[in-house]
Amino acid sequence: MFCPLASWLDFFNSFGFSPSQIKNVVSQQPRILIDSDVARAGAAILRLKQLGFDNDEVRHRVVAYCPQVLAMQEQDIDMLIRLWSKFGVGVDERAGM
Repeated sequence: MFCPLASWLDFFNSFGFSPSQIKNVVSQQPRILIDSDVARAGAAILRLKQLGFDNDEVRHRVVAYCPQVLAMQEQDIDMLIRLWSKFGVGVDERAGM
């Protein structure tokens, strides 16, 4: 198994994750570093932004609660946010969802 740690660290830093947030993500879901890649994770964050989340909300509300989102496809992210919104799990209705 190959895990480009330097690329992941650059990714997290570029999106403004603090060292403690990075530690939290890696501690909760270490397989993300192997099962996903920075391109998919970046696409996931961009999708969240398209849905109306700002950088702080992406880091503190979404990724902190569900680090797996960094490995999800766009349609899965949409379904997750709709589900969370329906059950009031820390997100409100966004971008017409």
